[in-house]
Amino acid sequence: MKKPIKFETYINIKNKMIEYNGLIISNNTLNIIEKAKKISGILKENELENYISRLIPYSFIFWAEIELINPYFSKDDEDYNLTKKNLCIKDKAFKIPMIRGSAWKGVFANAFKILINESLFSSNTEEKAIDYIQSFARIFGTGSMEFRKFTKMLSELLEDKLKEKDMHEIIKYLIFELGLRLKKDDIDNLRKKENFKDWVRNNIWKKYGETSEKNLPFFLKPHKGRAIFYPTFFSRLSTEVINPHSKEERKGKGPIFFEVVSKYSRGIVQIVYIPFDGIRLEREVLKDQVEKDVKFIELSFKKVSDIGIGAKSKLGWGRFTIKSKKLKFAAMR
Repeated sequence: MKKPIKFETYINIKNKMIEYNGLIISNNTLNIIEKAKKISGILKENELENYISRLIPYSFIFWAEIELINPYFSKDDEDYNLTKKNLCIKDKAFKIPMIRGSAWKGVFANAFKILINESLFSSNTEEKAIDYIQSFARIFGTGSMEFRKFTKMLSELLEDKLKEKDMHEIIKYLIFELGLRLKKDDIDNLRKKENFKDWVRNNIWKKYGETSEKNLPFFLKPHKGRAIFYPTFFSRLSTEVINPHSKEERKGKGPIFFEVVSKYSRGIVQIVYIPFDGIRLEREVLKDQVEKDVKFIELSFKKVSDIGIGAKSKLGWGRFTIKSKKLKFAAMR
């Protein structure tokens, strides 16, 4: 039976930072972190060229080293420790602090929604917003039950089978799934079936050359996303304390302790993009799609660094700086 990972206090002189109550994984476990990265498919910087050369044309890998400027916390779903609460999430096998790939996917998707909303309130609103939504569909995929219901209603709408009263389901999807900040006038306008039907026909069907309203454009059909999001591992843990105050008595209710990844901790963010569904597309069309998707991933990454990842992001937790960034493309054969 393997011994549990030991933690020890430390003083970090290299980063000119002192943490008397800080925690760091002992040197013996640094090899475990490297093993976790290898098993998870996280590459070293000098391995990027060799890896991307084996992927299909127009694939790319987005690789970046980040440094936390504030602590990161995400509650562990296996928080069974009787002596400590609010433990930070760790890998189930190696028990080292991490950000899951699904968490990166979720926060990138949220950043995309923010960008979509920003585009709706700027010039060239419809054109830019549609480009963002297309990239969203290509990168993240569209397979949820909510999306399937949405596309079914779009088909029924254009075939005059959707009832006027069911328009609220489409509006609900736009607000709660795509995260659009619709104004009252926008909602009132969308509730009128003919108005929304004309908008879909003019902005989607004509643009993509659909000859039949029964056939949805590909980006509106349920499909797997092109991007694969990898986990990020860290080597340092510390403790943060929050003391919420009572509004009535104006005094602290008592300290709440959080096990967090320390600020100044570094990790690798890796996204692999494989356009498996673009094999039949013309080269220029696929190239245009990939260029847009690269741009939107980079914009989203910058947005994520500002808003933070994990819990307590409103307090500034989970924010980071980008120390280095690499973007490698497969050969355009």
